[in-house]
Amino acid sequence: MGERQWYYIQAGNQTGPVSEAELKGLLQSGKLARETIVWSDALSGWTPAAQVELLGLSAGEPQWHYLQGNAQTGPVAQSELKQLIAAGRVPAQAMVWTQGMESWAPAGTIDALAAPAGQAAAAAQPAQSPTAAAGGVLTPSEVVLLFADQFAGEGSLLKGGNWTTLTSGAKVGYTDLTAALLSAALLANEQAGAIRLRMAPKKAMFGLKTVNAVFVDFVQDPPEWPEGSFEWIAVEGMRGMQPREAADLFTGMLLMDSSYPHTLAANIASVGLEKRGLLSTEEKKKLLIISTMNFKVTDQTRQAMEACPPGAVRQLLDQCRQTRPDIYQGLTEAAVKAIGNRKEYSND
Repeated sequence: MGERQWYYIQAGNQTGPVSEAELKGLLQSGKLARETIVWSDALSGWTPAAQVELLGLSAGEPQWHYLQGNAQTGPVAQSELKQLIAAGRVPAQAMVWTQGMESWAPAGTIDALAAPAGQAAAAAQPAQSPTAAAGGVLTPSEVVLLFADQFAGEGSLLKGGNWTTLTSGAKVGYTDLTAALLSAALLANEQAGAIRLRMAPKKAMFGLKTVNAVFVDFVQDPPEWPEGSFEWIAVEGMRGMQPREAADLFTGMLLMDSSYPHTLAANIASVGLEKRGLLSTEEKKKLLIISTMNFKVTDQTRQAMEACPPGAVRQLLDQCRQTRPDIYQGLTEAAVKAIGNRKEYSND
């Protein structure tokens, strides 16, 4: 049997296959960072290299557990936890523990978890959006729309049915697509330093129960997202109203009530692209008196897709799923709730 083949994401692009020995060499030499997202058929999904035992990066390192929200996560290698803290993914006040400690303690009080001064300063700077390196032609949520079959699986009638993708003609579920569109927009704003996502308790069932939900804090002015994109809509909806629960923010991002709210997200994202000349519209007549508008891919659309391949946005979503599963699941649940909130019922 041949040597296992690996793929990795660097500068937003998927590279590979490379042999396991080649990948280890790149990681050990520092040509690839320990947090680089990698994949092989031995893994269930894209994973930070430091978390992959087969690559041996965490061998001999202390293994840590930490609390995020009310959930315990770990074990993770010390180097990985330092990266999460430096990037603000795990707050300094989060409780951590490793073998040999008598009790849990805040991460910020542990010298071994402190990032080097240069790294901490870099982490304090707003990050570029995942598509900035590719010229910023498309926002992350627009990448999700145009490469929809790489972000959403096929749906069902119980989950709102399927949407026919604009580029490949594949069928993807409206609910999955909505969750990916809205989540990508928030994560891109967080990566750019405009907002912060966190888990926090809230009252439910008329105050009889406490549950955890994702909340959004406005931090600073965002990058200049294209007007009408979900990234732009999200931050505009935050001004003067923060913090907000993600489900409420997503409800606002869907803009209007509808008798069939599952289609709202795909239509809003498509309209934003059409206004910038990155999609065209085609009117179709039904029953002579009813007309509908269909969105069509143009040469400009294809050029934009070539400039902004989906790897960076997949990495953005996969990294959240891998390192902050509570946030990832919470955003998905918030999207489902927002669809329900936008359901328009007839009074007849």
